[in-house]
Amino acid sequence: MSDIKNPLKALEEIGVVEISKKTYIDSDYIDLIIKKDFEALYGKNVKAFIKIIEREYGLDLSFWLDEYNAHAIVDIGSNHKNFFPNSIKEELKITNKSKVPLIFFWLIFLGVIIWVLIKFELYKMINILNDENKTVQIYSTNSTAIEQAEIKLENVGIKIAPIVENNDSKEITEKDFQDIEENQTKNLNALEKTALLENSNNKKEEVVENSSDDEKSAFIKANDKIWIGVIDLKTGKKYSKNTSDKFELDLSKDQLILTGHGYFEIQQNGETKNFKDKNPHRFHIKDGKILDISYDDFLKLNKGKAW
Repeated sequence: MSDIKNPLKALEEIGVVEISKKTYIDSDYIDLIIKKDFEALYGKNVKAFIKIIEREYGLDLSFWLDEYNAHAIVDIGSNHKNFFPNSIKEELKITNKSKVPLIFFWLIFLGVIIWVLIKFELYKMINILNDENKTVQIYSTNSTAIEQAEIKLENVGIKIAPIVENNDSKEITEKDFQDIEENQTKNLNALEKTALLENSNNKKEEVVENSSDDEKSAFIKANDKIWIGVIDLKTGKKYSKNTSDKFELDLSKDQLILTGHGYFEIQQNGETKNFKDKNPHRFHIKDGKILDISYDDFLKLNKGKAW
């Protein structure tokens, strides 16, 4: 330590970034402590910050705390001279306020009942209309499906004869029944084959879509609850979450990811990378890639801030 007699000068020589790295105190707060900007530090955990710095560097900053406390007392005394003006008058005004008539309560209660009844009737009417729309939709869907089936059967080579009403009375022989049954069997077999082909094609498409989604996605999966922080480098916005579920990572944005203590793994493109040292980790998402970065790189990207 170059100058123990002047602790603030010694801290300035060490550097704000280095102190923040060792003490985990935000670099902005360290800079305010060195500059003795007491007003900007009001409401912050200043005493804890001073104790941590004294412990890590063997310095005596009691004089700093004395000045901080003195400044706080002076500031409070100057800004709160008339803190309780006319308190007795205000109490009398509140006491003399008239009570709300009971009729207003009953009017509000009656209005709520009327509102509930109207909402209930509207709900029943909407359900009735929805049921009618569903019936029409089912009928149109069935007719469309029949037309599509007929087109597919014609493509296969099977023609469906239209139903023609015949007023002439004619006896149907046993051979006619056999011909009808054979035609129905052929039509059913063709329909079954067509349905099987459609199902197999749909399954293939689903497998391709699911695999492409998995390749484009990335997740953080923890064994237990873990803290995860996200910083958007373009907008500067940040948010955090404690979770034990899969935490999806947006690969389309340039952002920083910070994790707390705990075991976790990162899944991307079907590959899994495990982190079992229980230490905080920092990542940089850029151009769809997840890069594991050091603490110094994180500070540079985050403008010197630890979070």
